[in-house]
Amino acid sequence: SLKNINIPNSVTQIGEDIFNGCASLIKINVSKNNPNYTSIDGVLYDKELKTIIKYPQNKNEVEYKIPQGVIIIEKYAFMMCHSLQNVNIPKSVKCIKNEAFGYCKDLKHIDIPSGVEEIEINAFKFCPSLQYINVDKDNLYYTSINGVLYSKDLNTIIRFPINKDVAKYNIPTNVTTIEDDSFSDCRFLKNIDIPNTVTTIGNCAFQRCEFLQDLEIPNSVTSIGYSAFGNCNSLQSLSLPSSLTTIGEYAFSECDKLTNLRCDCDFFSHFEKHKSLKNVIIGSNVTMIRDYSFWGSSVSIESIELPSSITYIGEYAFSCGTLRYIHLRIDDIEQLSVHENAFSFVDFDKCVLYIPSGTRWAYKHHPVFGQFKNIEIDDEEE
Repeated sequence: SLKNINIPNSVTQIGEDIFNGCASLIKINVSKNNPNYTSIDGVLYDKELKTIIKYPQNKNEVEYKIPQGVIIIEKYAFMMCHSLQNVNIPKSVKCIKNEAFGYCKDLKHIDIPSGVEEIEINAFKFCPSLQYINVDKDNLYYTSINGVLYSKDLNTIIRFPINKDVAKYNIPTNVTTIEDDSFSDCRFLKNIDIPNTVTTIGNCAFQRCEFLQDLEIPNSVTSIGYSAFGNCNSLQSLSLPSSLTTIGEYAFSECDKLTNLRCDCDFFSHFEKHKSLKNVIIGSNVTMIRDYSFWGSSVSIESIELPSSITYIGEYAFSCGTLRYIHLRIDDIEQLSVHENAFSFVDFDKCVLYIPSGTRWAYKHHPVFGQFKNIEIDDEEE
């Protein structure tokens, strides 16, 4: 329960996170003879008053005005300051560092003045009361639209306020990058429209958007970052385009209600542990179903559609005991290489194999597909 800190004149260096977690800290006092640091009303600054270093976590004020002349708001400067609702940032400030306002639970709005040149990633991380971020119209580096923070050229969306009461949001068509954590923890967002100008979805970009329901990623996106949609617990339907070249680890982890997947790219391994997954449609740009692609999903998948473009189905690719419907669009199965164990654990008595018209004889006499007792002509061919 540390409440006060007295820094003597002998201290020449203070680590950037040295006071993090001091939940009871009210005041930081610095000796007037200290050559590197000073304090004003219990708030820690560098000696020249160019950098605000630490605002005490338990300083009981709802509003704070940073002095004119300050250039840098240091990393973690206001982190976990739960009483603050508003911070007045002067025009002299040029840089707001990473998590400078992180976890300020009562902070409702931020006004970015014209002088700010750099806002580091996660400067406003998990501010659950934040409703809008406004940027001075004369700022050369940043702008805001209806309280949402963007780069000046509108190529990057930086931060959508967590407490902005909007259920559906359309990202502007200028945007090419959805920045790390830009929508993380947004509590009202149910639907997001991503335009076909976006190429990059950053790390944790939509993490813990607990009410996000349906998601269609456009065919412009090439990269999805680490845990980008992790813990989106209401996400039911997902469509992944052929343009994807990179998906980060845990990109869709803990999406416990994901039922429908359309995948036009070879990233099936990201859905191995999705026990809720029922229906999978493989898009026409996919040519291979690799070994063990849906091995871990075996507890839940009921229906799979495979396009005519498939040339290879690997070992244990669909080891799904719950699989009941397979739609195969392949006319010439002589051109298809299928591992003998591709459909291990499938119940061949219960699972129905739907095939193109005119191919019944070929499928019935195939060493793998011939094991299916129910082979039907598909009324929904491509």
